[in-house]
Amino acid sequence: MIAKLNDGFELDLDETALDDVELLEDFAAMDSGNAYAMPSAVKRLLGEENKKKLYDHLRNDKGRVSTTAVGVAISELMQSMKAGKNSSASPT
Repeated sequence: MIAKLNDGFELDLDETALDDVELLEDFAAMDSGNAYAMPSAVKRLLGEENKKKLYDHLRNDKGRVSTTAVGVAISELMQSMKAGKNSSASPT
C-alpha cells in the first residue's frame, strides 16, 4: 500500500504492519513518555529500507533527523494508510 506524507513523499508499506502487538506496545510506551520506543516503532512499521528512505527524506542541512519530524511523519503515514484502506474498501 502506498502511504504519503503531506509533502508528497511516498513509501510502499505493508498494510499488515499495523496488526502487530509489539508495534502497539511501542506506541503505548511512546504515549507514556518513552521517546526511546520511537526507533523500534519506526522500524516495525516501515521496515529497515523504508526507515532509511524516510530518514534521508527528513534529514536537515546539518545531516540530522529530527525526532519531531519523524513523529509527525509516522502520524501522517498512518493516517494515509488508514485513508487508503478505507477508500479501497468503499464502494464506487
